[in-house]
Amino acid sequence: MKRNIIVGIACICCTLTGCGEYPGPHTFAPDIQNGEAYNIYRYGATIDGIFTKPDVDAGSVDKCGILLSRYPSMAEADTIEAKTVESGNKFTLRLRELESDTHYYYQTFAANKFSFLASERPDEFQTRKECPPVFDEIRIEEQDCKSLVLLAPIVDNGTNGGLFAKGFCYKLTASDNDLPYEDKDSKDAQIIETGNPQELRARITNLRPGRKYVIRPYGINSVDIGYGPALSISMEETLIPIMSTVTALPYGNTPTVQAEAWLLAAGESAIAEMGFCWDINVDPTVKGLHKAVVFKDENEPIVSLIDLKPNTTYYMRAYATNVNGQTGYGEACIVRLEGEYELSLSDIIVESCTARSFSVSSSILSPNVGGGVTIEGQGFCYSDVTTPVVNGENTVTVPVDKIVDGVFSITVGNLVPATEYAVRAYLQTSEGVIYSNTATIRTQEKPKPGGGINDWDDQGEEGGTLE
Repeated sequence: MKRNIIVGIACICCTLTGCGEYPGPHTFAPDIQNGEAYNIYRYGATIDGIFTKPDVDAGSVDKCGILLSRYPSMAEADTIEAKTVESGNKFTLRLRELESDTHYYYQTFAANKFSFLASERPDEFQTRKECPPVFDEIRIEEQDCKSLVLLAPIVDNGTNGGLFAKGFCYKLTASDNDLPYEDKDSKDAQIIETGNPQELRARITNLRPGRKYVIRPYGINSVDIGYGPALSISMEETLIPIMSTVTALPYGNTPTVQAEAWLLAAGESAIAEMGFCWDINVDPTVKGLHKAVVFKDENEPIVSLIDLKPNTTYYMRAYATNVNGQTGYGEACIVRLEGEYELSLSDIIVESCTARSFSVSSSILSPNVGGGVTIEGQGFCYSDVTTPVVNGENTVTVPVDKIVDGVFSITVGNLVPATEYAVRAYLQTSEGVIYSNTATIRTQEKPKPGGGINDWDDQGEEGGTLE
C-alpha cells in the first residue's frame, strides 16, 4: 500500500476542544462515528470524521483522525491525523496521492496519551478510474476595484487525455450558495499561461466595484465538466467613476470602429460626461483625442463611431467624468485597422465652445493612399446659414506645419452668442474637395455684466475678450 499519503486539512475553525485534565483511562469514552467520503477522484477523496464526548468527565481528546487501509480487516492501516476540528467535534481530511480505481477502508479514531478508540466498523470508498477535472482552492494573486488575477491548482485532469477547455466562471450574487456555471454565467477570463499544466491562472476584468461575486474554476474533459471550490469576494469600493474595457469592432468600408463600453461604477458623485479617448501611446486621456457620447441612462452602454488612421496601432479607453471634474477610465484595448482605404477625414471633434468662439479638430485618414492623389490644402469652413463650403465666406486654412500625426485643428472667434453654426473640415486634393461630416455647434449665451475670470473668451494669439 502507498504510505506517503498527502493530507489536506479543511474546515479550519478552531483547535481541539475538550482538552483538559484527564480523569482516568476508564472514563475515556467519546462517541466516534465515520463521516462521509465524497469528492472522490482518481488520486484522492475528502473524508469527514465525528466524535462526541458524552459528558465533561469523559476525558480529553488530544488527537483525532482516520485509519486508512486497502483491506476490510484494516490490516496495514495508515494513521492520518487531523490537526484541527470544526465546531469542536468534526474534522475534514482531504486525501491525495491515492491509487486510482482502488477500494479503500477507513475508520475514525480519537485518542489521548492513555487511550485510543476507533469507530466500531470501517466504511469504504473506491477511487475513480476516470472522473471530471478536480481543482484546489482559488488563490488571489492581484486585485483592484475592477479586476482580479486568480490561480487555481489543477489537482487531477480526470483522464489521461487532458482538458478540452478550462477557465473561471463567475456571477454577481448576494449569497455564497448561488454558484456560477460555465454554460450560464460570465466566463470571459483572460487565461495567463504559467508554463505549469497543473495550474489555471487567469485575469478577470470589468468587475463592478463594491459588488459581491462568486467565482469557480472549471475544466472540461471527455468524462464531464468539473468545478473547483467557490470563492466569494466583495470588490473594493471606488470614489471616482470606473468604466469597462472598450469593445471596438470595424464598421463599414471606412477606417472606422464602433466602440462600446459600460459604466461599472459612478463613485460618489453624479456623472457629467462619458466617452472614448484614444492615442498611439498607451493610457490615452481626455487631454488628447477624445469624443464625448450623449447618454440618457448610466445603466446602458455608450456607443460611438470613431475614425482612425488605417495600419496604425491605437490604444483606446472609455472615460467618465463626474460633476466634480474627477475622471475615471477603463482598461485600454488595442485597435488596429489593416488594409487600404480611400482618402478621407474623420468626424469633427468639438474641443471647446464659449459665447464667442469654438475649437474643433479633425484627422486625415489614409494620407498615403497613392493613385496619384495629392493633398494641396486643408482646413475648416463654417456657416450660420447654410451648409459650409470651401472658399465660402468663412473658410480657415490650416498650414501643413500645424498638422501633427494627421490631426489639425482651429479656434474660430468673433462669433455671435447663442447662435448655431455648421462646421466641416475639408481636404483640397488634386482630384477635388473632400469633406468631413457636418458638426452643429451652438455658442453659449452672452455672459452677464460684472462677471469674473470665467467670462474670459480666449482667442488665441489675438488675445481675448473679458465681458
